[in-house]
Amino acid sequence: MTERLPPPPPIPRLHQGDVYRVGAGQSFGRIYFTAGSHPAAWDGFRAYGPVATMRFDHHPPPMRNHVTRAISYLAPSVKHDSSPLDPLVACVCECFATTRTIDVRSGAPWFVLWRSTRALRLLDVVDSPWITRVGGNAAISSGARSMSRRWSRAIYRSYGNVDGVYYETSTLPMSRSVALYERAQKAMPDRYVLAAPLTHPGLRAPLRRIAHEFGMDLVL
Repeated sequence: MTERLPPPPPIPRLHQGDVYRVGAGQSFGRIYFTAGSHPAAWDGFRAYGPVATMRFDHHPPPMRNHVTRAISYLAPSVKHDSSPLDPLVACVCECFATTRTIDVRSGAPWFVLWRSTRALRLLDVVDSPWITRVGGNAAISSGARSMSRRWSRAIYRSYGNVDGVYYETSTLPMSRSVALYERAQKAMPDRYVLAAPLTHPGLRAPLRRIAHEFGMDLVL
């Protein structure tokens, strides 16, 4: 039976080890769409929400534009245990998981890599004991998104000094993802390390490798 995430309880104080501290200069990757009905910028945080398909939107319902809340979903370049990660792999698997087709043209998707300008404090719900201690379980990263969003709202209200959530990538359990709250916007650099459309010739070989490894179609 699939594990179900219960409603969030009263959130207790943080213990040592609950927070994943990311130093300044940490690299994060993201795929964003530059065309379509809702084009995004490489450093944008989404104020519209909560969106039903997104796991940690902390916007209170109903769905609308929010003045004080915004979020950005990213892939870090290292895990909590300092193991290296490839942000492109996690971004592709998350972005195209539903269709199982890596479409490099629809919506004009771009991949960006940037480095934080300050340290970040992320609530670790996957590699720390926090989720077990508060009565939750691993379904916060893989179960019903609506319930995960309730937990995210409770986390946001309870921990005013936490910049976001560090969690297991549901489509790629060996990888990790980050949901950054608008509190982290000042950690954004003025310029990225790398930004390129998914149609870029330099991304063709990596995308083919990802498609082959995970059984996805690739539309060039």
